Amino acid sequence: MITIRKYSKKDLLGVTELIRETFSKYNSKEGSKKAVQAYIGRFDSKKIGLENVRERVEGTKIFFVAIENKKIIGMVRGVKGRLVNLFVDGKYHGKGIGKKLMQKFEEQAFDENNSINVKASMFAIPFYTSIGYKKTTGKRNLRGLIVQPMKKIKDD
Repeated sequence: MITIRKYSKKDLLGVTELIRETFSKYNSKEGSKKAVQAYIGRFDSKKIGLENVRERVEGTKIFFVAIENKKIIGMVRGVKGRLVNLFVDGKYHGKGIGKKLMQKFEEQAFDENNSINVKASMFAIPFYTSIGYKKTTGKRNLRGLIVQPMKKIKDD
């Protein structure tokens, strides 16, 4: 059974492992090798220290994890009006976990303009489109990674 709950401090290493592994597998061709390694390095406690990783990850107010058999298989985090990360273990793609995580996130994340912005990876564009996000501009270069700015406006 898969459970979605708020992030807790004990989830840190599971979350960062999920980010590094998923990004390496699905997003490694979306920028320069240096940019990909830099992104992965931001979540590597052996490289930058556990407290630096903790500060980076726990700096977002809205944060949920998906758990199966005590293992983190998905996560979403961000702030009002902005999604920072959404990752789901590849074995669970297409099973509705990303959608459930986004529903929980969106319950708290719409800002005063009733919108949420995301800089989507190329891999994730079809997923975001399927849940109502629309491209806002052309592709952008973000620290050597190619991203697609997208936005969802809440229907009233």
